[in-house]
Amino acid sequence: MDETHLSGRCSRCGRRLAEDAPEGLCAACLLEAAGTFTPDSVAAEAPTMLATAGGSASPSAHAPTLPAGELFGPYRVGRLLGRGGMGEVYEAEHAETGRRLAIKLLRGRLHDTDDRARFLLEGQLAASVSHPHTVYIFGSEEIAGRPVIAMELLPGGTLKDRVDAGGPMPIADAVAAVLDIVGGLDAAHASGILHRDIKPSNCFVDTDGSVKVGDFGLSISTLARDVQVGGGFQGTPQFAPPEQLRGDPLDVRADIYAVGATLYYLLTAHTPFDAPNLSALFEAITNTPAKPVRAWRPDVPAPLATVVHRCLAKDPRERPSSYAELAELLRPFSVAGVTVAPFGLRLVAGIIDVLLVSLPVSLANAWSLSTEEQASTRVNIDPWSSVAVFAYFVAVEGAFGTSLGKRLLGLRLRAVAGTVTWLLVLTRALVFFAPGLLLSVVTWVVGEQQLEALLAANPLAFTVFLSGPLLMALMFVTARRANGYAGLHDLASGIRVVARSPRLERRQAPVDAGPTLEAGSTRMPFRCGPFDVLGVVGAAEPGQLMAGFDPVLRRRVWIHAVPNGTPPVPAERRDLGRLGRLHWLTGRRAPEENWDAYEAPDGAPLIARAGEKVEWAVAKAWMVDLANELAQAAETQSMPVLALDRVWIRHDGHALLIDFRAPGAAADGRAHGTMPATPESFLRLLARHLRTRLRMGDAGAGGPLAMPRSAAGLIDRWADDGVPALDVARRDIDAVAGTADRVSRWRRAVPIALASVPAAMLIVGAIGVLPQVDATLAPERLEIFSLLEAIDPSPGSNVVAANRPAMEIYVAGRFGDAISHPGFWSLAPMQGSLRRYRATGERITRAHPSVTPEALEAARTAIAPDLDRIRSNYEQNVRSTLPRVRAFLVTALAGLGLGVPFIVGLVSSIIVPGGVMGRLLGVTVVNARGDVISRARSAVRVLIAWSPAIAWLVWLGPSPIEHSLAMTLSPLVPVVVVMAAMAAGAVWTIAKPARGLHDRLARTWVVPR
Repeated sequence: MDETHLSGRCSRCGRRLAEDAPEGLCAACLLEAAGTFTPDSVAAEAPTMLATAGGSASPSAHAPTLPAGELFGPYRVGRLLGRGGMGEVYEAEHAETGRRLAIKLLRGRLHDTDDRARFLLEGQLAASVSHPHTVYIFGSEEIAGRPVIAMELLPGGTLKDRVDAGGPMPIADAVAAVLDIVGGLDAAHASGILHRDIKPSNCFVDTDGSVKVGDFGLSISTLARDVQVGGGFQGTPQFAPPEQLRGDPLDVRADIYAVGATLYYLLTAHTPFDAPNLSALFEAITNTPAKPVRAWRPDVPAPLATVVHRCLAKDPRERPSSYAELAELLRPFSVAGVTVAPFGLRLVAGIIDVLLVSLPVSLANAWSLSTEEQASTRVNIDPWSSVAVFAYFVAVEGAFGTSLGKRLLGLRLRAVAGTVTWLLVLTRALVFFAPGLLLSVVTWVVGEQQLEALLAANPLAFTVFLSGPLLMALMFVTARRANGYAGLHDLASGIRVVARSPRLERRQAPVDAGPTLEAGSTRMPFRCGPFDVLGVVGAAEPGQLMAGFDPVLRRRVWIHAVPNGTPPVPAERRDLGRLGRLHWLTGRRAPEENWDAYEAPDGAPLIARAGEKVEWAVAKAWMVDLANELAQAAETQSMPVLALDRVWIRHDGHALLIDFRAPGAAADGRAHGTMPATPESFLRLLARHLRTRLRMGDAGAGGPLAMPRSAAGLIDRWADDGVPALDVARRDIDAVAGTADRVSRWRRAVPIALASVPAAMLIVGAIGVLPQVDATLAPERLEIFSLLEAIDPSPGSNVVAANRPAMEIYVAGRFGDAISHPGFWSLAPMQGSLRRYRATGERITRAHPSVTPEALEAARTAIAPDLDRIRSNYEQNVRSTLPRVRAFLVTALAGLGLGVPFIVGLVSSIIVPGGVMGRLLGVTVVNARGDVISRARSAVRVLIAWSPAIAWLVWLGPSPIEHSLAMTLSPLVPVVVVMAAMAAGAVWTIAKPARGLHDRLARTWVVPR
């Protein structure tokens, strides 16, 4: 062995070696030395298992091992679908049952024990996963000395076929396909399986367009009890992560890298890395960043491109850590689970966005006005708020496809055709903000002062010109539910606002140990076909149900022993591959044995523990599953006998219908009624059963069902009045299932935040004005006003200057700079009665532009008695006036800030029980019976919520200033106490969104509509 190998480096290229690397060569050099890699192989990305259609089934350089049309064991062989590293895949038909499937057999040159073990391990690992997005394995056997795996035949080709035929996939379709892949891999990972060879040619398209993960030939088990596969790099280099190329230990993030590489390929029709030889390819994958997705395809949204490149990170720690995290990152770019955004949510989201942007602009504008000279007749035009809001929407929605307000409420933009682009977002914003932008342009062209003068002289023009909000509201004259509440700006841009429906919640139950066998039936001394019979489970109506085991695939099966003369399973049932039904594996009809074998999923029957409570989030998923299966069964004429004791709940939370009484089902399975004859009567029994099991609210039996109001109504209607036609029932349950299961903290926080805005602004304004009051009433400034009052007294004043010329000279020389500064007169307190002194001050400074020190001293001496008298009078007034002014400002502004939202909330709660804002946000308030509360209780609920503010206002009484002055502390103290109490209630409400403190006192509950 050479020194390079001893140092842990490849003797050919110097790359670091895995611990078990043979011959002193790395994986790349080994493959190149063996001649198994060429530049064409990078582009071809040859699949290891293929489906029935597409270019991947191109003629092979070698003749098929099995000629088409001949019998191979029980299978009639069809065409060769493809070759992989270990086997060949053929389309085939089971000669006895007529089922069409795919068979994979070990290639003739692979006869050693390790190859056989790996081949059988593939079948065992794949068979341990039963998921709608993994290829199902029906069985494995040995025919003519060759191991064979029989699997699901998928007619839609592979994702690679689709890209080869049509180029890069539409973005939403590519993301939907990868979400299917993620679902299948997540199920495999839950079973302890790492795939290690995810690529487009191993992802198969079913007839309905869904994608299934196949070819577990390189998969390994992460469970200690299973066989582990070692030995350096295995996989497809173009889609393998750097750690897999190096032979390092792998975890789920290795498959996540391959998923990201697959999505990269679906979006661009290119692999993330390409090279003329394998060594260069390994080097690029290990050290070079992938070419940006948007360099190949600019219309890919930047956030989606970020997700792809995060999956392709060299360091596994920088990738998404789980499939659940990856799915959440991808879901916003898929159309699956998207519904029309409710108009109320759109309105609230718009209010949030406008407040987030316009309030800072308005405050900045107000601050600038407070430091500039303004005429008393000035018209307040703020054109820049519209510009700021317009720029905000274009920038944020163009970059992320959603604004902050929309994201907060689960909304985003969706293009009617194609992708949301910057041009579409710009068009939409231009149309919507046209009135405000027109105001800004005219103001800039005409000039603000000239426009103010024009509008002040023409009130009608002022009303029309400044009616931007009204014109924006008219944008929605076209909004209808049928068009997704599209306004004129939506129609002009081809964009719709959509909401993502909450995902069905699947609660995983503990994996059971299998059904209980009848006493004395264990270890029955016979087999049914390839299965060992373990014992009798119980009556199956008709026949018996037995527990079986597949010794090759190492999985449990159910064997339904049927009476003699029972017809074979019909073709429409035999070929079912839906999640809502069991896979039929095989069966036999003969004088001495009549049975059918089905998969035996983990889980429990629906009515195993009839008294066990269940949450609505879980129950609705069962109802959706069963309604969908009933609809598909009716369409394909594969309806089974319906009964509650024939419903099985998998351990992953999916509900399915089985063809016999479920093992372990409660003996009183039909206690709710007779055997239903129709799907509608079955759903009625299901509603009655679930109504008895739904979990109550947080107040126990004294509270309503913890479920949306629409869901409670649906359950009651179905249980009491019956179920409508199946297609209508399916739409109803889909609509109800699309409602949030519970009220989120955000939906409770939004109305609280909006109600807090007026109070916060006015209180902040009061705090900001107080320094100006102090500055205005400071001794120096009071002296200015007193001197100006003496020079130009108001009617009825007894303050008259004895020596007015000298006093004017003194004012000009002593205070001329302050009086001539515009900021002196623009302070808030100057906008009242003190404003009238401005003309006198400006006249004096114009008459005496320059005063010498000698003249100033002479004037001071001449008016000394007047100065002493004026100062004494105003100092006494300030002692009584300043506290009153401070108390008045704080009390008035705080009262206004609290009173306005309180009155609005009270009126709103009387008009719409629970409040208009709650209605817009999709929540409602119910009583202990689950009924919407009355207007009276709704008003009481608001009074309780605002009780700290009401108590403060009552304490102030008819003389709020006197009460404020009577306190030894600052008038801010009671305001702070009230606000703290209100804030504590708000925090409680957000922490417990279903029942805030005021809801507990009012005995009400907040639930989704």
